[in-house]
Amino acid sequence: MLLPSNYKTILTRFILRSLAIIALTSGCFVSCLGYHFTIPKETLQTEVKTVSVLPLYIPSELFPQNENIPVNIQPNVKESEIYSSAIQKENEFFTKLAVKVLKDGKYKFETLSIKEEIQDTQIQKTEVNTRNGLEIALTAQLHQLSKETAVDLCKKYKVDAIFFHAIFIHYKSNQYSYIRRLGVQYPTYKLSYLPLIYNREGEIIFNSNYFMQDLGTVNTLHENPVDPSQFLNVKMSKQEFENQFDKKFYRVIDLEKRLFQGVRTGTVDIYASLCGNLVSCQLIYEETVEELEGK
Repeated sequence: MLLPSNYKTILTRFILRSLAIIALTSGCFVSCLGYHFTIPKETLQTEVKTVSVLPLYIPSELFPQNENIPVNIQPNVKESEIYSSAIQKENEFFTKLAVKVLKDGKYKFETLSIKEEIQDTQIQKTEVNTRNGLEIALTAQLHQLSKETAVDLCKKYKVDAIFFHAIFIHYKSNQYSYIRRLGVQYPTYKLSYLPLIYNREGEIIFNSNYFMQDLGTVNTLHENPVDPSQFLNVKMSKQEFENQFDKKFYRVIDLEKRLFQGVRTGTVDIYASLCGNLVSCQLIYEETVEELEGK
């Protein structure tokens, strides 16, 4: 019997849909992802029914400068442009995914993607202890919407809330990795995704603790050709960096795990909590990838 060329995709989606049905009747089997709104559950959907999703924001100054950062891992101007361009290519994917998560996930918001490009003058920079799951990184400078901008956008598009999301880079002095079964610590730039939702008063009502999703790093370890027992901390090539965003079928779970790690790793998962359960997240993710690859 001949199978369709996309039979693996069809089979995967069938399995995910079957699991989604199970998830609806199994409580915490896959659904205990926490509640990260500041509004009580009982009043959330009466106060927030419509949400506009902004394009992915990428800071113009992508790499933080700090005298404590080793010179050898700091990208030069050309490298910074390459990394920034690679992230910008993912704008459509992250925006479409956000729209689908908000629309088809747990809360079923009326959701609209808008083309409003955010200018630097509309951004508020805040120094915070950045978080990724249970891990606290060094103090970093977050870029978020100013209160006035959030209020103006809600009025302009006549919505109850604005979804703002950004990919930014922060420095971590002790990234931990396993190589050849050895635990190795090294300094690196971390790539993180931060989703926030603002209400009509310009207040952050979702993810007010600034938890982020880990997307990867800018640096990697290579074996030292002179001394194989040692490792070299090097900046990723353009291809290595772009591979972290690979969404093709056979690698889709790689990025999916970074966005929706949740109960798998015991960390605090923000984005997945909007889906309702991890199975729904995976299904929404698969559908988004399929739509983009079918264009």
